[in-house]
Amino acid sequence: SQAKASAKINQQMNELLNELRSFKATTSWQAEIKLDIDLNSGNSDAQFLKFIETSKQLGLTTLRIEAGSVIVMVAGSKKAIYQLKNLTEIAGCRIENLIIIPDYFLPETPITSLLKWLQKQFEESVTTGWQPLDEIFGSGELAFKFRADKIQRAKELNLGNGVLLVLIIQVEEKANDIQVTLEVRAQNKETLPTGLTLSVFQDTGESQTNQVGKGDDYLRQEWLFSRQETFTVTLSLGNIQVTEKFNI
Repeated sequence: SQAKASAKINQQMNELLNELRSFKATTSWQAEIKLDIDLNSGNSDAQFLKFIETSKQLGLTTLRIEAGSVIVMVAGSKKAIYQLKNLTEIAGCRIENLIIIPDYFLPETPITSLLKWLQKQFEESVTTGWQPLDEIFGSGELAFKFRADKIQRAKELNLGNGVLLVLIIQVEEKANDIQVTLEVRAQNKETLPTGLTLSVFQDTGESQTNQVGKGDDYLRQEWLFSRQETFTVTLSLGNIQVTEKFNI
């Protein structure tokens, strides 16, 4: 039936978007593309899916498709983005308008220094929203298998549509390495939204992604980093994603 076909296309689109988010562009150039697609044709989902697949072949990451519109945000290297200027259509979708956004116009994601946390220097991270756990959950809510003798901080993240999350980071020195434990909880202490993913991308290229299943109330990953390493944490739900960057 048409409903089943539409559901399958939506599932394929979400899977492809999650895969594309792991793509690491050489630079963070972006472009806003307005496409000529008839949203009432009943074929728009299939057209968007074909657009995403073709964009990937062009070296582009689809960041966002605005709901109910034909505006698509993509990212890629400067070369990949500039090739769009010579195109009139992508996968049969005519380009009505193109706005190129160079990397120097994009806001930079602040980098949180976990080494400063180990040195008990928290002033800088407070300005970017990192707080002690009891300031978010209260003194009786530290039952996350996080030990009180380790350094922990938490940050509230808003993914929109009423989805309020808390990212918890625990840091511990292990010989010559630094052990980092990451945990995601719902701000209201309820279960996490199904489909939410927690992804960690190491600057060496290694990565790991966890996805929430039905009834899950937390996501957790543990990593062992060397000093001076950098890593990125991304929370994704549908077409929304929030990114935090860290160095050791």
